[in-house]
Amino acid sequence: MLGTYSYNEIFRKTVVAFGTLFNNIELRRQDEVMKVPLAYGPKAKFLARLDQVPDPTNKRVQITLPRISFEINGITYDATRKVSPTQKIKIAKDTDENKNVFMPVPYNLGFELAIISKNQEDGLQILEQILPFFQPHYNLSVKLLPTMNETKDVPVVLNNIDYEDDYDGSFTQRRAIIYTLQFTVKTYLYGPVTDAKTIKKVITDYYTDTNTTSAPREVRYTVQPDPITADADDDFGFGEIYSEFTEDVKHDYEVSRAQLHNLVMKGQEAVDGILDVARASDHPRAYEVAGQLIKNVADTADKLIDLQKKMKELDAEEKKSGPSTVNNTMFVGSTAELQKMLKQQKEINKEDTN
Repeated sequence: MLGTYSYNEIFRKTVVAFGTLFNNIELRRQDEVMKVPLAYGPKAKFLARLDQVPDPTNKRVQITLPRISFEINGITYDATRKVSPTQKIKIAKDTDENKNVFMPVPYNLGFELAIISKNQEDGLQILEQILPFFQPHYNLSVKLLPTMNETKDVPVVLNNIDYEDDYDGSFTQRRAIIYTLQFTVKTYLYGPVTDAKTIKKVITDYYTDTNTTSAPREVRYTVQPDPITADADDDFGFGEIYSEFTEDVKHDYEVSRAQLHNLVMKGQEAVDGILDVARASDHPRAYEVAGQLIKNVADTADKLIDLQKKMKELDAEEKKSGPSTVNNTMFVGSTAELQKMLKQQKEINKEDTN
């Protein structure tokens, strides 16, 4: 079940989006403008590189300060942002198919951002370019699932800030001022994207009772696009078809009646059998089972009577709503012609009276 392959690169996109927030930090000293280097990795790695003694035979030198590093330090599920797991997101793939994916699952990614500088002025310059944007969160618009055109606002929350100043040590040891910022990025994870056929016809049947196994159907509504070849982006309407199940009602009644009769007969056979067992064993449990079977048979017989009553009610309604003929007379002509015709008819009535 869990073997369905899906890799939407959401963690990778979230990491890249988080790092992009800090890739344009500058440091200015009088007329000098320097872009602060940004790299992914633990701050301990850069501090270890900082403490290395340079080798004259090696072209590599100690890293320059200031610089910014960041890394993921935790992944947790966020139950406060949970949505219904059965809902789906659907978009049209072509005229006959849709692309479906279940609603995303909320997860929080913990990030640690380290600002390493050799003096306070440099560190505070960098810090003041970051903190005003977090109150305490900043929304990132990330296209998490391009195949479904899903773009989400991902909040980046600043949790706390730690300060560390390593000024103790020998004269030759380099000083490092470290500001450590803890962030929480509230992202979403999507499962596999599947294809499904487009629904172009919906049929709804109405029954005379909530028990659809025994109640007969009465009405069927059928709805489909008009024209049936319309696409999702076309201008189209809906055609509705209304059907009455007159013959099906009788057929369903006969089938339901036969099934209930059969259940009553088999239930009676079961009652006779369990009564024989109860008499032979004289065990209380056997009599308890017999009593339950007798109750079930009685309930089935009641359903049979109810079915007959409903059929009689349907027959009575059909007789009441039988066909009736209404004859209407309509005159076609002007008002003057109508008055002339009425006058002539009045004179004819007087002659008949005389």
